[in-house]
Amino acid sequence: MPDTSDSFQSLRLRPQWHWPVNPGPGWWRAGGGTLALACLPGPGDLRERGTVLAQRLPAAPFTARTRLTLRAKLGSRAGLVICGNAYAWLGVELTADGPVLVCRTAAPGEPEHDLVPPEPLRQPEAELSVEVDTAGRCRFGTGGIFDAVPGQWVGAVLGLFAAGTAGWATFRRFDVEEPRSRGER
Repeated sequence: MPDTSDSFQSLRLRPQWHWPVNPGPGWWRAGGGTLALACLPGPGDLRERGTVLAQRLPAAPFTARTRLTLRAKLGSRAGLVICGNAYAWLGVELTADGPVLVCRTAAPGEPEHDLVPPEPLRQPEAELSVEVDTAGRCRFGTGGIFDAVPGQWVGAVLGLFAAGTAGWATFRRFDVEEPRSRGER
């Protein structure tokens, strides 16, 4: 499997990462084992956001994992996304009732909707994961299921994002692993 995981030890992003547009100053910072993405305003549709940091979808099957802490204003959200013509994401959203773990999806031309009911969190942090099989079926850590589809110009991507008006989403490590065969430890 090509480089996909990232320990975020470097002050620079590794070559597998890309932005859909030229990044603005202050969009991100990395080093010391974390990647911080600024919560910036923009379209609610993740396919239209320039602030989704992504990489090509690794050869399936694989599991991607990260840990997210969201320190931002009310209404902010951040998470792990599989994005193509349709998308789905797992992450944290800051609501008037407190932080919640959400798993949402959106088809082309449709608004986002929950794949599974949101779960209240004590703190604005969560372990995020998605397992992707050989057919492109994605199972998020909450049980939400989504079928990855290619984008208009490129295949589906695996990414991280933050959205809001102020604050930061901090990701600790980003691990992408192939499944272990039976009997392997």
